[in-house]
Parts: sequence; C-alpha cells; structure tokens
Amino acid sequence: MVVMALLLVTMSVPSTAGAGTTTAAGVGTDTTDGVVLDRAGSAVSAQQANNTTVRHEDPDETNQDGDLSRVSGVLAGQLGEISVDCSEGIRVGNYDACEELDADGEYGDALSKYVDVTGRDGDDEDSETAESYRDLQEEQQEFANETREFRQTYQEYQEARRNGNTSRARQLARELLELRGDIQRTGTNVSRSATEVSNRSGVSLESVEQNTRLATRNVSNTTKTVVTTVFLPTAMTATREGTGNISARDPLVVSGTVQTSNGSRVPNGSVVLATGPGRDAPVVSRTRAAVNASGEYRLSYQPTTVRTGNRTLSVRYVPPAASVYRAANVSVQATVEPVVATVALQDVTGTVRYGDTVGGIATLELAADGVNTSLPGVPLTTSLGGRELVTSRTGPDGRVTLRGPLPVRVAPGTQPLRVRGPSAGRAVVVEPTRQEVRV
Repeated sequence: MVVMALLLVTMSVPSTAGAGTTTAAGVGTDTTDGVVLDRAGSAVSAQQANNTTVRHEDPDETNQDGDLSRVSGVLAGQLGEISVDCSEGIRVGNYDACEELDADGEYGDALSKYVDVTGRDGDDEDSETAESYRDLQEEQQEFANETREFRQTYQEYQEARRNGNTSRARQLARELLELRGDIQRTGTNVSRSATEVSNRSGVSLESVEQNTRLATRNVSNTTKTVVTTVFLPTAMTATREGTGNISARDPLVVSGTVQTSNGSRVPNGSVVLATGPGRDAPVVSRTRAAVNASGEYRLSYQPTTVRTGNRTLSVRYVPPAASVYRAANVSVQATVEPVVATVALQDVTGTVRYGDTVGGIATLELAADGVNTSLPGVPLTTSLGGRELVTSRTGPDGRVTLRGPLPVRVAPGTQPLRVRGPSAGRAVVVEPTRQEVRV
C-alpha cells in the first residue's frame, strides 16, 4: 500500500572542495534517487556523501504518525469544491467545470486518494462516505449531460420555430418534455446524494442542492412555456368494464375517449398503461392500445409484476410526435390479486463441464384451471449448485431462455439446477422448480 504521509527533510550537500558537488553550471556530481555519482561514474550512497540528512522516511518506522484526518479533510474539501463549481456551471449553462468529474479528472484523482487515506483503518463509515462521493459524481455527470442535451434541443426548437417548421418544432417540444422528466428525477438524486455527503463528511454542499434546484426549475418553466405555445390541451376519460378484482387471469379492461377542452374528439395516437415492480422502480411493462379516428380506445391490462393489493394505475394518452395535441392522463383504481404459476423446464443440459453453457428454456404456466394463459415480463432466475447463472424476463408467450456459463466454483457431481421467480406480494407468484445436472 502506498504510504500517504512522508517525512520530508531538506537535503544539504556540503560544499567542501573536492567533495564532488554540482556547480551552478551543472558540472560535477549528479545526484539521482539518493545515489551520488562522482566524475568517474562510481556510485556511493547519498547517506555516505551526507550523513546528516535523509530524503524520505516511513512514519510507521519512525514512530511518527501522519495527520491523516487533516489529509482526508483537505481531499473532502477538494471534492466538494469541484461539485459546487459543476453545479454553478450547470445553472448558467457552462459545463467546463463538470469535466473535472470524469474518472481521469481532478474529482476522480481526489476521490482515489480519499479512499486510500480513509481506508487505512477499515472504518465502515469512511467507506460509506466514499461511496456517497462516488454516487454524487455519477449523478452530477448524468445531470450535466441531460441539462446540456435539454439546452441543445431547446435551441433546435427555437430555430425550427423561426424557420416556420411547425412539425419539427412539435417533435422537439415532445423531446423537451421527456428530458424534463429525466432531469427532475436525476436532480432529485443529486440533491439526495449531496445531503448524504454533507451529513457524513461535514462538508457543506448546500449550494450544490440550491443550484440543482434552480437548474431543474428553469427546465420546468421553459418546458411549460414551450408546451403552452405549440400544443392544444386534451383530456381523457377511462371507465372500467366490471368492478371485481383483477389478476393475471382476469385482466383489467378500460375504455374511454380523448377530447379537447371544448369537447371535440381527438383522433389517432395511443393510450399506454405503464407499470414497474414497485414505487420509483423502472418501467418493465407497457400495455398499449390505439386511439381510433373517433377518439375512442379500449385497453386490456394483465398484471404480472406489480404488487398486490389496492393500486392506482395511470392511463396516459400519447399523441403522435407531430400532433398539435398535448398528452393527457387519468387514473384507474383496482385491486390486484395474486396468481400462482409453475415453471416447466425444457431442453435442460444433462451433463456439463468447465467452459460449457448450462440451463434450459423455462415456460410459466398457471397452476390451476388448465388455462393456457401467457405470463409476460416475469423475472426468472436460474442457479446451479447454489451459484446464480442468469436472470431474465419472460417474453410475450411466457417463455424465456435461461442459459449461462458453468460457474467455476460449482463442485463436480450431481448438482441441482433451480429456477425461481417472484414470491409473495407480487401479481404472479412463482413456485420454484429444479432438475438434476451432472457436472
């Protein structure tokens, strides 16, 4: 491990005649890495040439401790300063300071040193602080990239408006809407990480949070102006067909209309119901239905990954990119019940050895009624001998290929190949299955 604290002592070389010293013109003895070379080229130790000085000493060997807390404090200050400079640059549209957040920039260098210094005592708190700095670095980089793309897209939008290209302006306006959503989410992450760093390190990053909020607010205000300028507002209705609970076996069916503020029907476009496995999770399932020429739609949604219980599901109207109409959304209430599914395995590799691929094809089937119901989007994980191979989601037909390289640490002999999926609390609960494989 690199020693971070060094005892530095000034080296003085005696100027006695005949001692082989270097003159101002560079004539005489050369000193390199603690070794003195005389005019004849012979080497003698620097300590022999001057036994009053030593260039470096390890503090662990001299019973002198470097003040690592001060070193870590200085590095923490450098990391905070770079984050503040970047946040100020993002706010005004100057991204030069954010380049120091790159892995080979000043932030990456200071963070590497911070990890070395704080990691000497193995303190978990220091390790978590370093991880918070790393999270802040990644999130600020993402925030900088997204806001830069927003500004560039806004400039293109203004140019399209000036040139009278209305269709292009509307397309760019929709891109601004998407970017606004990304920026709002990333900005929240930046502020959260800045707070964590401040709490752990004692370095105040309040200005990072403030600049991030101002930049996000500017994006939101700009987008609002664009939307009200180029789009007509819309509204939509959504009526459930039936009032019972829904499940993967009994989907939710919703129908309705899309219309303008004066009641005129809005033709074309699509209606989307998007869900993820939980709160703030990424979308993993989208159910889409077309809006016909009369502004009507009918959508059927099969829950597979959402949590069970009472749910509020959002149905959103998505107009064509060049449409004059604005998006709209409406909420639908439903209670999700679980269904139990089993896994059928096919084409399982019977015997494998190092370097082979092991696994098979999994198909999800409902455990009761004998109904051939496809269960798409359900994550399944396969393992061999307790070592995970691969995780993937079922396709539209409820099937997925689960194959991966044989893990190195699986012992020879007969080993169980297991497939498992979501357990209690999800719309589809998977009963695990296993087959034997010879390693």
